[in-house]
Amino acid sequence: MQSKFNIYDILGYIIPGSFLLGLFFFIFVEIRFLIGKKPFPDIGIGESILFIIIAYIIGHILQSIFRQCIGKNERKFSIEVLKKDNPRYSAELKEGIKKTLEKNTGIKITNISSNEVEDNYQEAFKLAYFFVVQKGISPYTELYNSFYALYRGLLAISYTGIILGILNTISLIIYLDHTTQPRILIFLISITFVIMLVFRGCIPIFRDRFKLFAEKFVDSIYYSFYLYYITNSH
Repeated sequence: MQSKFNIYDILGYIIPGSFLLGLFFFIFVEIRFLIGKKPFPDIGIGESILFIIIAYIIGHILQSIFRQCIGKNERKFSIEVLKKDNPRYSAELKEGIKKTLEKNTGIKITNISSNEVEDNYQEAFKLAYFFVVQKGISPYTELYNSFYALYRGLLAISYTGIILGILNTISLIIYLDHTTQPRILIFLISITFVIMLVFRGCIPIFRDRFKLFAEKFVDSIYYSFYLYYITNSH
């Protein structure tokens, strides 16, 4: 829950948006070079501010699209950790968290039909999250959420970068037959290929970090919510 510009905006929106905008800028510079213009246009303070604003907007769009693509998997972890066969929490802790969620959110999450489980768990988790943030119970919750968004954005950038790299390579190969500077085009194709390899290598790293901070974020909500109520009930 963000009410004003904060670290989530920087890590979750501006940084991923800047990476994607940087890819488009690379293609833009490439096109200018191929048509015989100065590759790098003049950039001042105004252009830099505009870059940040556009990156922020692109970051929002990127997160929104990728969140839709992985929506069910993203929501699953907050539900999976409370299932009986999940070893992350002890049986006693899971039972305690469930009872605390039911009692203090008013949302039933036990003894309900399988069709209601996911929606009810998600609603209870969201209420717990809002409560923890509003009360300032866990100082690390928003930080974990911000890094969670960062790696989700970087993961999206990696996949997007590979797609753009393939399209860029195809266009350069097509243009290869119509240029008098084949060596330069081959050099640009090589750079594009290296960039795609870097993105491909980063995917498992970003996916691992994404999962790690998703786990830390969920843990911070459940632990903080549960501890708050058991310590204040005595």
